[in-house]
Amino acid sequence: MSLQQSILFAGSAVATLAVHAAVASVLGLSTAHMPKPLPQGDSLSNVIRVSFSQPGGITGNADPVVAEPQARVAPVPPTPRAKPPAPVARREAPKPPAPQPVPAPVPTTAPASARRGGSVLDTLNGEKPRLLVIGASTGGPVALQNILTALPASFPCPILLVQHMPGTFTAAFAERLDRLCKIRVKEAEDNDTLRAGVALLAPGGKQMLLDGRGQSVSIIEGSEKIQYKPSVDVTFGSAARSIKGKILAVVLTGMGQDGREGCKLLKRNNATIWTQNEQSCVVYGMPMAVESAGLSDAVLDIKDLGKILSEIR
Repeated sequence: MSLQQSILFAGSAVATLAVHAAVASVLGLSTAHMPKPLPQGDSLSNVIRVSFSQPGGITGNADPVVAEPQARVAPVPPTPRAKPPAPVARREAPKPPAPQPVPAPVPTTAPASARRGGSVLDTLNGEKPRLLVIGASTGGPVALQNILTALPASFPCPILLVQHMPGTFTAAFAERLDRLCKIRVKEAEDNDTLRAGVALLAPGGKQMLLDGRGQSVSIIEGSEKIQYKPSVDVTFGSAARSIKGKILAVVLTGMGQDGREGCKLLKRNNATIWTQNEQSCVVYGMPMAVESAGLSDAVLDIKDLGKILSEIR
């Protein structure tokens, strides 16, 4: 045996003795019973078997079970505590839309037509009127302006206008209409002649009548018993007596019943009568009185009257 082998053998023997001593201590054996160093080639399992067979050792039919040392388990790091979930913002239910104001229904006006059907101009029976007479009261100045400004300078009929108004205003009103209109407009004077395309406005505080021949007008004070000066009934009635041909009468917005009796006289001579509708009236009094009496041949909106009149040839 070489020196190196001797050293290795000696170290193995010493290690074996140390193991025997440890096993003996665990098993409660005295060192006296410790086996001698194992010859080369013996194993630790043989040593343990010999120790159990030694006098005074542990005996038994079953081989003892030697508990093997448990492997050292690395400590498990503590599980990090989960953060509580961020609070979810509470979603509010959408607010219902604010109710929108419902616009008030706009009154609609039916297309202009005759009461018995057909075109409004059909109520003239194909005849050009010899005279156009118009009566108005409350709301009349604006209504008259709307109509007269729509007429052409070549309008083929003479026109008489009766507007309830004090004498201090009728001259200025006539001058204003004359500036705005294509036709000629003037405050009537005694003996003014009727001419096509010229409108004569009855002066306030007086009565306007047609002469017996139906060619000129007379301006008189009139009876104090008559409520209105000028009066629509007076002018319409005088036209019914003086003109034997076709007359077109128009009753516009106004309070009361002035014009109804004059329309009755005109109807006896087959005149045509148009009235303003309720929707476009400032006061639906005078037109309603004529219509309720069954005297109106057509009911028209004020915005249509001027246009339809302008179509008369």
